[in-house]
Amino acid sequence: MRTHVVGGRRWRLLSIVAVANLAAVGLVAAPSQAQGVSLCSGTAEGFTIAGDLAVPAGASCTLIDSTVRGNVVVRDDANLSLEGSTIRGNLTVRANGFVGALDSSVVGVTALRDAFGAAMELSDLGGGVNARDSGFFFSDGTTHGRVVSNTSQTVIISGRVSGDVRTTLDLLTDIQDTVVTGVLNVDQAELGSVICRSEIDGNVAVLGSGDLIQLGGSAPVAGCEFNVLGGNLTLADNTAEIRVSDNVIR
Repeated sequence: MRTHVVGGRRWRLLSIVAVANLAAVGLVAAPSQAQGVSLCSGTAEGFTIAGDLAVPAGASCTLIDSTVRGNVVVRDDANLSLEGSTIRGNLTVRANGFVGALDSSVVGVTALRDAFGAAMELSDLGGGVNARDSGFFFSDGTTHGRVVSNTSQTVIISGRVSGDVRTTLDLLTDIQDTVVTGVLNVDQAELGSVICRSEIDGNVAVLGSGDLIQLGGSAPVAGCEFNVLGGNLTLADNTAEIRVSDNVIR
């Protein structure tokens, strides 16, 4: 595990290198050849997979400098690590599965379905992110399409979202040093939302949330500084401590 701390705001996440200690290379065809699906268990470097790829339940797969031209599914309790790799289709992570990416890209939608979580660093998720009933979505230095989360945890650092960020019933939604070209809507986040040093081009709404809501300022989360907001700011029906300071509303 690694812990990210920003001014006392703490996120405990699985490191994207936590699944790096894997067995030897293993890429084998799935039982159903008609579907053109391959299975990955182990480490594959410099591969091009013409069709779809799956990581079997309970297995771990690392793709290094590889390309999957179809869709990828990380099955129950499985792990996928991407390093310098590209998925041209969709990426789906199922129950208790994990995906970590470094300097990689997913052209289609990245979907978390009851997943343990996803940690993306210096990557491109052009098809956007859709998380549901999952542990967390964490990104650092990553570009995204639209980000939607329901009953998860969303943390975006030093990134860009081309579209909206919309979360419902998340544990928390935190955004730092990030540009969001659409709206930011946080609904019923148990631990609230901290927005620091970011540009939100659309409206911002934090509704029905608890614990802490902070936009800019130096406390209680230190170094939050300010945000640039391009639309309306709505804070309603919250039970949280609310701090709004030093922001620019265009």
